[in-house]
Amino acid sequence: RVVADKALWETIGLRIPAGRALIDSVWAICSDCGAFRAHRGSEAGACPICSSVDVRSSRQFVIPMFGFLGQRCEDKPGEARPPKAGSSEFHFSDYASDAPAFEGVPLGRHTAEVRFSRQGQITVINSGPAGRGFAICRSCGHTEPVPQVRQTNKKDLVHQRPTVRGGECSSMLSNRHLGHQYLTDVVEIRLPVAMNTEEARSTMYALLGAMNTIGISQGDVDGTLRSAGVGVSPSIVLFDAVPGGAG
Repeated sequence: RVVADKALWETIGLRIPAGRALIDSVWAICSDCGAFRAHRGSEAGACPICSSVDVRSSRQFVIPMFGFLGQRCEDKPGEARPPKAGSSEFHFSDYASDAPAFEGVPLGRHTAEVRFSRQGQITVINSGPAGRGFAICRSCGHTEPVPQVRQTNKKDLVHQRPTVRGGECSSMLSNRHLGHQYLTDVVEIRLPVAMNTEEARSTMYALLGAMNTIGISQGDVDGTLRSAGVGVSPSIVLFDAVPGGAG
């Protein structure tokens, strides 16, 4: 739900213009090195970092490239923000152009490796409530969170078209995550210490927490980790949280 024009609105579907279709993509996390990858298609393929084909987790997702369909709610906006339908995770996918070279930055007696790009691709995945995904009609665009108890009766699968004309639709619903990808400013950091994933994540949050001390609002910057390979400390990726870069 979102607040707009002093009213509360809720999403009831994905817009699918006549003659167009949503394109399936797949995201996966490598079981060997933990690298995230996302691309069009239905097969996870090989890890671009360590070449393993084994995955820790993998799901298909669609990008709502044509926008959403919504309706005005009877409820009135409150003081608090409307609750989100599921949780979103941010991942660094890759560089849209050639990856820049790392440069050494002295840290006392050690040297960190840092590189900067304005072409870092961030992939956002909304897995729905409890990670169950969303039931999406590829015909009319009807979208709803997948319920905890799956519906098996064909009558239960009939749904309302989210368009102005409305009416019932009996097309099958596909279970998908929702995704979004954008390019923004990124800084990738390799520290000269051995760290596991938990230690690297804690270091990342410490860096984010220090943003105010250099005049950057914490809401303008976010972070994630990037695998550097099996048995290698992950990189820390800090990125501009505003699509396209806020400077």
